[in-house]
Amino acid sequence: MEGRIKAIARGVKFGAKPKLTKQEIAEHYGIRRSSVYRLYSEKPFTNCLKK
Repeated sequence: MEGRIKAIARGVKFGAKPKLTKQEIAEHYGIRRSSVYRLYSEKPFTNCLKK
């Protein structure tokens, strides 16, 4: 526990890193936000099962 206290005193951050928002994903890949929402709403593998 002593090491953790020293790390906190040095300013080390603990925990999961924040994830990108859908807006940030759209900006990063140069697509519209609606496209990101559409991709998130699709169930995996639904496009490859359609015949």
